Amino acid sequence: GFEGASLEGNRNQRPLIKGSHRQIPGWKGYGVELTSKEVQQFSYRDVERNGLPNINVKRGSARFWIRPNWDSGNGPNGDAPLLEMGAPSEDQLNGWWSLHLTDHGRRIRIQFQGRGRTFTGFNHQIDWKEGEWHHVVASDGISGSELWIDGDKVASGLGTIEFPNLETRAETGMIVGVSPRRPLAIEGTMDELVTYNYRLSPAEIEAD
Repeated sequence: GFEGASLEGNRNQRPLIKGSHRQIPGWKGYGVELTSKEVQQFSYRDVERNGLPNINVKRGSARFWIRPNWDSGNGPNGDAPLLEMGAPSEDQLNGWWSLHLTDHGRRIRIQFQGRGRTFTGFNHQIDWKEGEWHHVVASDGISGSELWIDGDKVASGLGTIEFPNLETRAETGMIVGVSPRRPLAIEGTMDELVTYNYRLSPAEIEAD
């Protein structure tokens, strides 16, 4: 969760923040509200100073709770990053890994870019309502990607064919909820964000 005054993680990871975030009641304890009007950056280092990584984009899982400030169809105007590393580019060479909301909050999609190629894993339609909490788990690896929402497996697709290189990951870190490239955010509250360097099993997902 985001309980501490500095929103530190369970290994004392501290986010890099630009703007004025709001720490508000979340799914469990406190969450953080991320809107484009108030926050310009919310990210964590790729690797902390103690040498421990915050995310593994080659193979791993992420889970969190999210409460949108919108109904699907009136959501963010663009690909609002839930979790992201790197950045998309026209030549597709920078390296990019992104789990994001798209189509004005009608879909959750995962995409990979690098070496002149872009791939989409899952691209799942959602119908969310303002103020309702949802539990999201995304896992990916070479063998494929999967999306779970509210305890149900709802989508699967291609795996991590491309991903950002070490230099790109170090430059952008792990982006959470807010695009660093333009005023664009998830426009909602996130809570209980956890990342893993392995793919969670169905039993582990259902136990949360």
